[in-house]
Amino acid sequence: MQLFVDRATAVLPSFRLEANARDVASLVRMLDGLPLALELAAARVRVLPPKQIIERIGRRFELLQGRRGGVRRQATLRGAIDWSWDLLAPHERAALAQCAVFEGGFDLAAAEAVIDLSTWPDAPWSLDVLESLVDKSLVRAAPRDDGGAWFT
Repeated sequence: MQLFVDRATAVLPSFRLEANARDVASLVRMLDGLPLALELAAARVRVLPPKQIIERIGRRFELLQGRRGGVRRQATLRGAIDWSWDLLAPHERAALAQCAVFEGGFDLAAAEAVIDLSTWPDAPWSLDVLESLVDKSLVRAAPRDDGGAWFT
């Protein structure tokens, strides 16, 4: 939420979280806390309050499109995702796609149960591939009480 507020106040100094807290929290959840998505959404508060951004979020790739004529890969959320996907090794793409079966996240044991990299004999261990996806900000890891991680 703080990232959204920081970026929103940069484009609209009068923006206040107190008046928008519930909507900003919903928006952060809807965008899965992805920093790029939050920054692009916050840039819209100059013309749309968070509540109206939420109402339009179904058209997220249009709503979060950059309005300046910058580099294509940075112009839209879709472009950023496509660019990140293209940078992955084939075994990383496969692992990320295989982890997409999980709704709401997964732990390491679940990931190891579904990730099959046998097509690439030289692929690293699935744990290393998952860690690489975390390092590349395509998967998030949150600590669990038992010392393990929860991936989303």
